[in-house]
Amino acid sequence: MIANTYRISFDLDGGELGEGQTNPTSYDVESEQFSPNAPTREGYDFEGWLLSGDVGGTASRDLTLPTGTTGDREYIAQWTLHLYTLSYALNGGTVSPDNPTSYSVESTDIKPTNPTRTGYTFAGWTGTGLTGAMKAVTIAGHFTENKSYTANWTENASPESPDALRSIIVEISGDETLTTNGETSASMTFAANVKWTYLQVQTRALGQGSYVLTWVMSDVKCLSFSDGILTVRIINGRNV
Repeated sequence: MIANTYRISFDLDGGELGEGQTNPTSYDVESEQFSPNAPTREGYDFEGWLLSGDVGGTASRDLTLPTGTTGDREYIAQWTLHLYTLSYALNGGTVSPDNPTSYSVESTDIKPTNPTRTGYTFAGWTGTGLTGAMKAVTIAGHFTENKSYTANWTENASPESPDALRSIIVEISGDETLTTNGETSASMTFAANVKWTYLQVQTRALGQGSYVLTWVMSDVKCLSFSDGILTVRIINGRNV
């Protein structure tokens, strides 16, 4: 007695089998148990096979047809979108609202919001697929990879103010002494009047007595004392 032959098909729904792989197109009641090859699809995760017409059924990744199975059958591959990660290193900056942290092959183009940082100017993003720093980045949805981006900054120049010192020159006449106090100040004691040139623009006379000039050590460029002239060159220091 010849066993009935049944048709069986597998709708890949946009997927594809590996090179050299095939799935059966027919079987009978005496066929050995078999499991179909699972397909792949770029940008999607395979969730399993679902029997056509099985409304409300559950897809099976491990579909197996045992010996003794009968009837024509059609199975349809089920897919879910794969989400790829988007990460951002803001390097001290902030952004509001937050930029998207994932995308898929069906996402529309994403344009990350540039961050801000007090005292700095945003110099652009560097990262996946970029050549150099770019201030305007578009992440196209058809790509299928995780992406990461790093914010780059340039420090703003400190604003000038009337008492922001770029150069101080003290011209000393008469007897004088100069002593250093640590590395951030110089104490000057004058036995006679001196002339203080402030920002090399304003001039005022200082009477006999003791005066202390202080500055931020990291800003010191030059401290010298010779031929009766003390010269201190600093950046953004203040006379105290």
